[in-house]
Amino acid sequence: MKLLVIFKTFGHYHRSRIAALRSRFEVIAVEITTRDPDSGWVAPEQDPTIVSLNASKSSSVRLIKIFVEIISLHRPDVVAIPGWFEPFATAAIFACSILKVPTILMSDTWIGKRLRLSLVDSVKRRIIHTFSSAVVAGSPHTNFLISRGYPLNAIWDGFDVVDNTLFMRDRDASVNIPLREPYFFVCSRLVSEKNVEGIIIALSKFFELEPQAKCRLVIAGDGPLLSNLIELAQARLVKDRIDFLGRVRYEKLPSLYSSSLALILNSNSETWGLVVNEAMASGTPIIVSENVGCRVDLVEHGGNGFIVPPNDSASLARYMQILWRSDSLRRKFGVKSQTLIAHWGLDRFVTSMELASRFAVRNRREVSAVDRLLLLGLSFRCT
Repeated sequence: MKLLVIFKTFGHYHRSRIAALRSRFEVIAVEITTRDPDSGWVAPEQDPTIVSLNASKSSSVRLIKIFVEIISLHRPDVVAIPGWFEPFATAAIFACSILKVPTILMSDTWIGKRLRLSLVDSVKRRIIHTFSSAVVAGSPHTNFLISRGYPLNAIWDGFDVVDNTLFMRDRDASVNIPLREPYFFVCSRLVSEKNVEGIIIALSKFFELEPQAKCRLVIAGDGPLLSNLIELAQARLVKDRIDFLGRVRYEKLPSLYSSSLALILNSNSETWGLVVNEAMASGTPIIVSENVGCRVDLVEHGGNGFIVPPNDSASLARYMQILWRSDSLRRKFGVKSQTLIAHWGLDRFVTSMELASRFAVRNRREVSAVDRLLLLGLSFRCT
């Protein structure tokens, strides 16, 4: 079967998934741009097997024309599209609708704490129903589609996975980062929704509980809030206990995960949280906020980590203290992490894409003239 897969930018995660898909599909991989200004991702290196459009600033007319040309040239059996919101996605759906090619929705959208019923949500519902099948991240994301009337028998999970073997191999000892003491680890963009400031506040409360602890917080990542976070650390008297590493090369992450006391992801909003997959594959305990999308499927409270409200720095500090004090609990959590993540790897993604592709080909949805006009309008809204 021939599968055309579109992503905005192919980072390490996406390239691993494409490589795995090629074991069962003839794959045409298409990226919109080599640099994603929203996530900060940059394509790791040139890959001749990926068609890069360099079309992030292209008009909707040009995007639709490009997708029509690519689909007509390669004649895929099915096209996989990431989401339904961005203009490039709606342009791709529109192109597939006029060429009568079935589509797979790839999505990690979930309800979280609020179910929005609005005109915008009504539009989303109509667009979702133009897809012939869906591959989503996990249980909450399946429930989101079901809440919008999408049939369960057309949904598979396992979209948000990483190559677990990269994080389970022998660790690269040459991290070249002077980490002098045990540390809790944060791997995150430094933006407001990641709530790194809550972790810094929790760190100060941890030292109130454990004033003699020889322990640090290591933060890998960059972003517009760096200077604010440094100021907060200074104000909370923990600046000398934090290492801001900036962006870290992907191959250095396994050692940083596996050597840490725990990964902390304290987001106010997080569709999934692939750093949790990586840390679990590395055998690391996990502390996540309840607003992290992967927590339902990957984190067992008291099993391989802890789940906390994102604004409860006192609880986060207590869980840090519990892990700091118990080597045996950290080992137990680490083993459980690897056991759990073994079921959420590339094989799950490939199998789900295969099942979704077969379903889509057998059950291609006709897109109505009204919905085509809606897609066309959405494609133009940001250009």
